Amino acid sequence: MMASECNGKLLVFHSSLPTAEAPGKLKNRDDRKLLGTEKERTVLTPQNQVYNQLGQDCVTAGCSVDLFIFNNAYIDLATIGQVSRLSGGEIFKYTYFQV
Repeated sequence: MMASECNGKLLVFHSSLPTAEAPGKLKNRDDRKLLGTEKERTVLTPQNQVYNQLGQDCVTAGCSVDLFIFNNAYIDLATIGQVSRLSGGEIFKYTYFQV
């Protein structure tokens, strides 16, 4: 956290599933056949702890994170939304947003 000595609010504008080779890389879990079954829980829980740790680091630094999501396809809000949830931020989702 480069600005950890400055507390405040981060505004993050995001439009796709994080798939780059990095610690926050996520898999596409969009399987609608699981909805309404016992395995639905696997789709609605976070994939990994990277975003939980990032949210906790933001709390330690005194920073909240607002996510502005502009998605046209699956984006794993159950996972990346942990940053906002843990830091006291908000999530604003605009599906199929067009300028």
